[in-house]
Amino acid sequence: MKKKIDISYLFIVLLMSNNIFAEIQINKEISYLRNHISCATLTAHVSDFNENRLLHEIKKEANEQKNKDMYLFLWQSWNLRLMINEELSKLIPCRGTVRELIFKLRGMEDLVGFAFSGVKSQTSAGIDFQKELIPMMEASSNYGFFRKKNDHSSQQAQFESGDLLVTRGASFFSATLSSITENPGDFSHFVLVHKNSNDQTVETMESYAQSGGVGIFSIDFALKNENARILHLRPRFTQIAKSGAEIMYQKFLKQKNGNEKRTKYDFAMNLKNPKSMTCSEIAYWAFYQASQGSIKIPESSSQVSEKLNPILDMAGITKGPMLSPADMEVDSRFELLGEFKDYRLVADSRMRDAILRNIFGWIKTKNYGLHHDLSSFFLTYLIHPISKTPLWPMVNGVLNLSIPPEAPRGFVRLLYQINEMSEKIYLELQKLNDRQIQQTGFALTKQEMDMALESIRVEDLSRYEQSGSSLFHNFFHP
Repeated sequence: MKKKIDISYLFIVLLMSNNIFAEIQINKEISYLRNHISCATLTAHVSDFNENRLLHEIKKEANEQKNKDMYLFLWQSWNLRLMINEELSKLIPCRGTVRELIFKLRGMEDLVGFAFSGVKSQTSAGIDFQKELIPMMEASSNYGFFRKKNDHSSQQAQFESGDLLVTRGASFFSATLSSITENPGDFSHFVLVHKNSNDQTVETMESYAQSGGVGIFSIDFALKNENARILHLRPRFTQIAKSGAEIMYQKFLKQKNGNEKRTKYDFAMNLKNPKSMTCSEIAYWAFYQASQGSIKIPESSSQVSEKLNPILDMAGITKGPMLSPADMEVDSRFELLGEFKDYRLVADSRMRDAILRNIFGWIKTKNYGLHHDLSSFFLTYLIHPISKTPLWPMVNGVLNLSIPPEAPRGFVRLLYQINEMSEKIYLELQKLNDRQIQQTGFALTKQEMDMALESIRVEDLSRYEQSGSSLFHNFFHP
């Protein structure tokens, strides 16, 4: 069993050692930005940050200095993000730039944190997460957990009613949700926290497409639910947030006890009414109802390209702005308290996100579209009609979809074809990523993944045009 590392203690040790202040230029630039946070400076410097440049600077260092530089970078970057969060109300005019910078910083943190941790990259398959140590509550050499210093003296996260946990799951459905917007993010799921005022029991309220609707879960179960990353946010409108969480909790408790009909999953994702809810809509309606309509989240919704309308129409998803989990990271009404990463899953999560970003990019820039192949045709027109029969659970298991019978036919088709295509591409990208890790200790950068995925696309298109055989061009092509 690996020895558990107290990150705060290790940081102090490093600070006391010689030559801790790194020579790499990016650390110096982050330090500068921390002391000069404004729209002007962030806009001027956002293009300076990219993963290839960071790794180029780090790889030039001797091993001892390299480790110090990497560790200092992780804390410098985290503290810059904390300071940006404190200044968000002043950065509203450049919110897009802020989101871009945070996305870049987290990407660099992922690469450096994974290499520094020394853990083996894994997928979620084969990990029994409910038997793992509790993220944000228990220390593990597999985990990275960064917290706001004044949150609490304990190394454990402290939760209050109304807190939001914004998480990233391990599936291609999660990658679809995190990557479909014009400004892609790193998160796919909302968790609204409730804390019992009498016995201090902490539970969560969540909605899953796979289970067909809303449920109440223990905090330990929620934290261990296949999360590659978790962002801990606290509303600055504290009392309204607590009231909203209580309203929703009492509603869902009645449903759990069989006194009311269960709130189904909102496959249309339309925010029209609270009769059905996605995970994000639980928080939306909680704060909206408790504030009598004066608080709506987010401050600014993500945009979805009109060129993706055909797949949204296919799935029955509402077109237009979308409430994305990543929107909450740049909402000035929420305080950033902590961020957890399971370094075993970081590279896997990054690859899945890169694949979906590129798939959507091919639709937008190369006029790609989804077309029926034999399997999707059978699923859509012959298999889906039995979704309301007792045979559906068996079919769901065979297809590895985990979708309830209420899911619209087009939604099931989209999920199936995205999953089918992405799994094939993933195997090709994984080979390259594993080789990179073996040779350098670092996973592929976003830029390297984009180049690799474009090569995979071009080669597959060539095979399809020459022989008709392909990984995915037989059902996804211009």
